[in-house]
Amino acid sequence: MLSVPRRSRVRDRLNWACFSFVLFAVTIVYNGQGYYEIKVLLKQEILKEIKDTQRTSHIKVAEKKEKLFQTRNDVKPVIGNMIKLPLAGVNDSEWLECNDLERIYNKCKNDTIATFSYRSAIREIANLRKMTSLVWKGIPSLLGACVTSQKIIYAVERIQGKPLCEGNGTDTACAVSQNLFNFMQSQQKATPLLWLSKVTCFFRQFEQHRAFMEDVSGSNFYYDPKTFDIYIVDADSLIFYNNSALLSGTSCRSDAECAHPLGNLWGPNALNHKIYFTCREARGFCKKNLCWGIDASLHNCGVSRWLISPMRSLIDPRAYPTFREIMHCLMEKFPQKRCTMTDSCAKAERLYNDFNQA
Repeated sequence: MLSVPRRSRVRDRLNWACFSFVLFAVTIVYNGQGYYEIKVLLKQEILKEIKDTQRTSHIKVAEKKEKLFQTRNDVKPVIGNMIKLPLAGVNDSEWLECNDLERIYNKCKNDTIATFSYRSAIREIANLRKMTSLVWKGIPSLLGACVTSQKIIYAVERIQGKPLCEGNGTDTACAVSQNLFNFMQSQQKATPLLWLSKVTCFFRQFEQHRAFMEDVSGSNFYYDPKTFDIYIVDADSLIFYNNSALLSGTSCRSDAECAHPLGNLWGPNALNHKIYFTCREARGFCKKNLCWGIDASLHNCGVSRWLISPMRSLIDPRAYPTFREIMHCLMEKFPQKRCTMTDSCAKAERLYNDFNQA
């Protein structure tokens, strides 16, 4: 996380000139300090008249409300904008109010170019608040949010680091972690083992908190090239499934009778298709006449193929047997035989520590 100056200076810093250049279809505003992104959504079209029952809300990280907002079923997706801004004067315990966000947006709104939907913004705000309450590691701080019946403006920390993959993070080179592998080749011998522990311990959180991330891509995850810590940079596709796995519990006689994920995120060009293709539940899995469904265990199967298996040729021969055991157990195609990320994290940390001390 980034450290930033005290809040008392925030209003003095809102007069920065906005200049921009395009990077991954995002407008950048720079002042030489930290970067943060402001996501702005404006309602443009409503299918029928909506009573204005929602007044301006200030959403604070510390609040623990069950509901963030009532979802408006009659609101079409709206045009949204993303600005990356250096927001001086805010730290993790402080909050940008609506007037701060409005002034920043009005100063820089002509530079915005990205597109969002109303519901996507609501989901991301809700997910970031929940993840913060769970003390989830590797997420951007939610710095402020302003919601009215006409627009949503919210500020989140911009993670500093490298994306796991360049571009949209779904191509074949990303599926085999080609860029990451090339970078690892220049590192110390123990680094691939450190990476194994970082991957397993980061994704352990999905098991612990019963969450599944549908939009898996190399551009939605960043890593720190010095510490190899991993970060989520887009949290709107997280689904918390509580006690029952998604798509589970339906009676079945064969795999073909079980529902499985569909849509653009699961098509042949998506990263999900490339990393989960051997995982049985990704195509529907019937076990003892009940559909197994989808849960965090699917990440174990696909993520190990994506981020762990490509590093196997870099592993020191002394550590390879244990590395191979962890890798293959996570990649097991049958979910009932697959290892957990929790156990794998503990084994990976021991392996890294033992290798470093040898």
